[in-house]
Amino acid sequence: MKHDGGTRPVERPATWGIRTEAVERMFAWMVAWVVVATVPAIADEPRGPVAVAPSVIAQEDRRIEVSAKASQAAVAIFAGDAGGGSGVLISADGYALTNFHVVQPAGVAMKCGLSDGRLYDAVLVGLDPTGDVALVKLLGRDDFPFAELADSDAVRVGDACFTAGNPFLLATNFQPSIAWGIVSGVHRYQFPAGTILEYTDCLQVDAAINPGNSGGGLFDGEGRLIGVNGRASFEKRGRVNVGVGYAISSNQILNFLGSLKGGRIVDHATLGATVATSFDGKVVVSDIIESSDAYRRGLRYDDEIVAIADRPIRTVNAFKNVLGTLPAGWQVPLVARREGRRMEFVVRLAGVHSAVELAKIAGEQPAEPPDAGKDEPNDDESDEPKPKIRPRVGSANQRKPVQLPEAVARHYEKKLGFANHHFNRVERDRVGAAIATGGNPDAARGEWSLSGRLANGKRFAIRLSDRNGTIDLPTGTTSVDATGDLDAAPNPPGSGGMLAALLLWRRLLLEGPGTVGRTEYLGTHPIGTTPPPAEGANLPRRFADVLVSYVAGVQATFAVDGDTIRRIDLWVAPDADPCEIRLEGTFKPQGAAGAATWLPERLVVRHAEAEFGSFTLETVEFGAAGDRKDDAPAAAEPRAASNDAHPGGDGIVRRLIATTLAGLAAGQVGSEAGGAGDGRVASAGDVVAGAARRVVKVYGAGGFRGLEAYQSGLLVSPEGHVVTAMSTVLDSDQIDCVLDDGRRYTATLVGIDPRRELAVLSLDAEELPCFELPNESAEIRLTTAGSRVFALSNLFGVAAGDERVSVQHGVVSAVVPLEARRGSYEAVYDGDVYLLDFTVNNPGSPGGALVDVGGRLIGILGKELRSSASGTWLNYSLPVGEVAAAYRAILSGESGGLAPPPRDDSGPFDPIALGVVLVPDLFDKTPPFVETVVAGTAAERAGLRSDDLVIAIAGRSVTSRATLERALAAIREGDSVRLTLVRDGRVIEADLGPKPAIQPAKADAVPAPPDAVPAANGAAS
Repeated sequence: MKHDGGTRPVERPATWGIRTEAVERMFAWMVAWVVVATVPAIADEPRGPVAVAPSVIAQEDRRIEVSAKASQAAVAIFAGDAGGGSGVLISADGYALTNFHVVQPAGVAMKCGLSDGRLYDAVLVGLDPTGDVALVKLLGRDDFPFAELADSDAVRVGDACFTAGNPFLLATNFQPSIAWGIVSGVHRYQFPAGTILEYTDCLQVDAAINPGNSGGGLFDGEGRLIGVNGRASFEKRGRVNVGVGYAISSNQILNFLGSLKGGRIVDHATLGATVATSFDGKVVVSDIIESSDAYRRGLRYDDEIVAIADRPIRTVNAFKNVLGTLPAGWQVPLVARREGRRMEFVVRLAGVHSAVELAKIAGEQPAEPPDAGKDEPNDDESDEPKPKIRPRVGSANQRKPVQLPEAVARHYEKKLGFANHHFNRVERDRVGAAIATGGNPDAARGEWSLSGRLANGKRFAIRLSDRNGTIDLPTGTTSVDATGDLDAAPNPPGSGGMLAALLLWRRLLLEGPGTVGRTEYLGTHPIGTTPPPAEGANLPRRFADVLVSYVAGVQATFAVDGDTIRRIDLWVAPDADPCEIRLEGTFKPQGAAGAATWLPERLVVRHAEAEFGSFTLETVEFGAAGDRKDDAPAAAEPRAASNDAHPGGDGIVRRLIATTLAGLAAGQVGSEAGGAGDGRVASAGDVVAGAARRVVKVYGAGGFRGLEAYQSGLLVSPEGHVVTAMSTVLDSDQIDCVLDDGRRYTATLVGIDPRRELAVLSLDAEELPCFELPNESAEIRLTTAGSRVFALSNLFGVAAGDERVSVQHGVVSAVVPLEARRGSYEAVYDGDVYLLDFTVNNPGSPGGALVDVGGRLIGILGKELRSSASGTWLNYSLPVGEVAAAYRAILSGESGGLAPPPRDDSGPFDPIALGVVLVPDLFDKTPPFVETVVAGTAAERAGLRSDDLVIAIAGRSVTSRATLERALAAIREGDSVRLTLVRDGRVIEADLGPKPAIQPAKADAVPAPPDAVPAANGAAS
């Protein structure tokens, strides 16, 4: 121990004397600073090198190396009198990202300098006016240095980052400025601030972003590109960075990159609905367009938006954040909730603007300056004056045409709706070449005859030619004239235009995109649905190229994965549901040797969210009868469809879980799990099915203050006894229980256990499958931390009818005493619980089952609670021993039963006669909280207080104000009134003495007594 010069002793830090890397690095920096700062004072001392830890030197060397590499990809953009900014190269052939507001004044052509000292011509490729992104192409070489795009969803607050760019246009020697910092925030939202520039889901950093940095790269500590710098907040200090800047995330840019490469002016998505925050904090639909795809799928007014594109939605800003990262035309999953019922859709997103509007915005609207935003995400205006807009070289509002440099002119084609149509042709032809028919195309030009079986085993036949298309189905034969308008007969009926789609598919394969109507490159769409955030894992996101054809009155899109068409969507009307064809299974070469036309194993056709049919191809003929698939070259390798090869498929998951179970269980699943029972090791499916048959879906009261009207329960006896969570769901005159097979029973509430907050219901049934509870003499060993478990419950109420309850899996994190709060109250239960590493506090989860890998019940899922120590939400389960104890106590009457009905017709008894004023009866099942206690009455003498919650009278449960009044009426005059209360999380007893003989008037009919004791915290509920 040492002293600090005063009288207080100073404890020596525990880290002193320990040579950790962090302390060593800090000490080295301190030494270096002290030496530099005090050189004059120690000039007479011997001079020599300062010893710096090798780890510090290595870190600084790496920092310099990473900065130098990123500098090579940094672009200084100059637009003459129009100013300039920064950019970053993302490919060896010269594609570079920048901001829309950087290139918009420049027009089509610009000059770009690199750190190698050379100046290059560059041409505009694509624009994203709303997202403030532009793509340009540097010309003159095909081996440009470039930055690797990283997963911005893996970025975390506090990560190191740096900018590389051209602040204040200082890089006249093309050497970029570097500024290091940290990530200050992720998933930020910045309002448009008076223009259409909207920064959604962006990264906030404290690395310097000054005027001129706009469009440059934001890099992580390894030099990978995680964003494109855009806005900054400058406040009152002039246009100088104050440590708050924003970058467009790399994942958002990746979503639009395909369309930008296609020379388009891209549009962001809209759901066709607006949202608002409801009185209880939910994000609900406030308006919806009836022609939108979301409305056709079933979304309605007041529906709660739970998630979109696999991202949870908790605020209006979060809703805008997600939509702002998605292009128009994508299909994404949408999760909504209506009256406690979870709904899932796949919706096609519309665009915010028309093509004409986008062209006008891109060419004529003044750009937003980079300092438009403030440090507050919801500010709409900047304190800084807007700079004047200079003339734009080559932009749409110039009256006189501008002569483009020759190198640029060769790479530019003007067309309405495009930033540069030349690059759309480039991308269209690239995709067309990939899917072109190999070998001798004439061998496949005759009539195509495809035949096979439907999912029900019945046969079909399809014939496609240049003149017509015909399909033979068990329901009849229909055809389409291939030379006329394809929207005239969307045959076969109910398919939305299957034959027309197949005719265009054949034509595209044989002739390529150049002759199929007006065919353009649309961009890229994700394989399947929008990939969810990687949650820290750098998993590559897979996209398909998409061609769009406008021909013969229809619009069709073709999704191409590599060199294979995987999906066809065809619209016969813009506001109608499309015909959706998925090409699935293994692709094989069909036809005579040399033709090698690759066709799928199966065609799945859907229309208006319903499957029209699944067509498995067995025989394929081209032209002459001899051109059968059996004649195809034997050496050709089949190409697996992406849905079969995609990692994480259902089959892989089943195998992994089964393997895990076999290793962990190391045995068989017995009758408790309802498993194999034949001597073999049970699979995950056996365990889940066996346990799920013993879990019931419970429906009752709810609907106010965010209380759900459903939860889960456990069957614990063949006679229909159900253990569930004690909650407001049970405060109903009718409680319904739905079994795994869909059978519905009306349940009777037998009783409750207030300490464990469990209840027992009774169903009028026999021979039901049930969990076996341990008897009173059984030795119960708690499951140890690290054990793998399954949770089964009706979370979010998604399992309706005979649908199986939801299953989750994870491990037991710890076995600890429960110390938790619900609102301002401590949880009543104070025994051991299992803490789980996965979420089980969802609506509907309380009362669900926690089972081990053998399917044996080890606990019941608890209600929503927060830790008293940390304030975090708890995912926990009460052990099975507590479930068994509560069950026995309730059946024996030890924990009390239900309050009996009044013995006469005298009506309810007002508790004010005892000196108790309850909270106002605002709901059908208002909980019986004490509002005030009248001084000098039996209630005051018994010690009742404001905010006490009455849970039982004479040992009989009461769950609402109305049931309490009825229970009091059932007590004989002169008999003792014994109340069971919950106060500060503890269960206490209070005896108010004999019930009075005369009941005064109702409390709300007379003024409150002047000496009433006021409630300390108001009504609680």
